[in-house]
Amino acid sequence: MIYATEFGCDPTGQTPCAAQMQQFLNAVRGKEGRIPPGTYKIESELYFGYDCSAGSRPSSLDALGGRLIGGGCANTALLWAGTTGSTPSAVLRVSNPRCYVEGIKVAPLGTNKPDVGLVFQDAEQAVVKDVWVYNTAEGSSLAASQVQAGFLWDTTWKASNTTVPTNVDMRLVGCEAESCWRGYFMRTSARAQGVMLECCSAKANGGHGFHVFGTSLAMYFCRAKQNGGHALRVGISGPGIAIT
Repeated sequence: MIYATEFGCDPTGQTPCAAQMQQFLNAVRGKEGRIPPGTYKIESELYFGYDCSAGSRPSSLDALGGRLIGGGCANTALLWAGTTGSTPSAVLRVSNPRCYVEGIKVAPLGTNKPDVGLVFQDAEQAVVKDVWVYNTAEGSSLAASQVQAGFLWDTTWKASNTTVPTNVDMRLVGCEAESCWRGYFMRTSARAQGVMLECCSAKANGGHGFHVFGTSLAMYFCRAKQNGGHALRVGISGPGIAIT
């Protein structure tokens, strides 16, 4: 078992610790890591998997995955203390197959809000459970091609490479997006397929609660209320969508 505090992460929220948290996440690849209860001040994006901003995907990480577990969304918080600029800012990017994330809250620390809480890129067979994203940016000056959401399925690092695993066979359970722009957004370029949303909530978001594109989506016991757009907006191809 690996703990974030062993890498110098400050659970009091007084000291920015993005660099230390990233070192911890790198060590968790293929293992299980715990973020103890506390408030962690995050001033730059975190990557659980590989750094998809680097433009290449290390083949040695393809099958590692890892388990990232907090102390519960009411007890473990990653608070964004970075800047919001002309490109989307995200608190945590899940960017490797077979990653597991559980029991974390993501929210802003001050007036600068992140554009996205969690981003999925090449997150094949990822499982996200009991993660709450609160109060991300709503309608900033980002270009029209950019997006803001609590949970975002984003473009893979090299969408033209069909051998790269994409956002397929994923499962979100008991997650909540509140006071974001969109709650849950699957971009058409994200190549989402076989995604299951179970007992997820979208509340008081500025746009749509669930805005989904891809192939095959299952939603069970999800709830959307008080959103500025549709509760559910769908652009699904292939086998279609199942809603209970």
